[in-house]
Amino acid sequence: MQGTITVENALRRADKMLKYPFLLIFLGLFVASPIIAVNIGVKVYWGMLAGFVFGGFFGFLYSAYMTTKWRIWAFGNVTDIHELKRAAIIEKYIPKAGSWLEKIEIRTASDKEALSQIEERFNEQYIFSDDLTIPDETQIYYSITIRTFLVIVCFLGVALIIYSAIYFEEMLISLMALLPIGLAIYYYNKLSDNNPQIVLNSEGIETSSSGFKSWKEIRGEKAELQGLGKHSRYYLVYQFNGGDERYELEHLDITPRKLNHLMTVYRNRFQNKQ
Repeated sequence: MQGTITVENALRRADKMLKYPFLLIFLGLFVASPIIAVNIGVKVYWGMLAGFVFGGFFGFLYSAYMTTKWRIWAFGNVTDIHELKRAAIIEKYIPKAGSWLEKIEIRTASDKEALSQIEERFNEQYIFSDDLTIPDETQIYYSITIRTFLVIVCFLGVALIIYSAIYFEEMLISLMALLPIGLAIYYYNKLSDNNPQIVLNSEGIETSSSGFKSWKEIRGEKAELQGLGKHSRYYLVYQFNGGDERYELEHLDITPRKLNHLMTVYRNRFQNKQ
């Protein structure tokens, strides 16, 4: 059974069905709860705590129900079910098979029957369908937009500090301008490298830090989110003979989702040549 929906479109629908509604539920209840608390005479911090707890609970309940609905639609209609499963796990739309998070998804009897039928698609012979919109080689650079934005923000910080020093007639405050000036110089120098930072093609991957590695020696390649909260960053990670790569993607002109798709296509092109 060959599907008609691309992996990209399936993931976009996951954004609409899972990510955005969860955020709306959580943030909506979190913001509304302190207002409700004030109106009923309860301390604001108790309202915030209640909003955090109930927002998380109802958001989680929604996700537990709708993840199953998305699974049935997406895996039942996607062109490449294997790539979608891999991408959905990386982007944390679904958990790994057999995990406790999968076991607490809300599924009716008809949902279980539909998922059982879809499971048979994973046993079908895999036929790679090339994405002809992807060129023979893709070069990934530092983003000019991000570089310009960061430098502008730093210099706005300088202007604000200098204005504050003049307004409060305290020139020592102006010394604080050295920090954003230093950051502006750092970001400009770091991101002004006009050479490609990552190059992908049907032969392998080349990064500015690890050089070229053939698909033969690369294992476990993926762009994934690592860390928690404000310290979380997306990285390109993979293992190769004699080492591993962990390349931060924050300032590059590509999304992690697009990079994962590119690696899938180029690896399959390599395997089809063997």
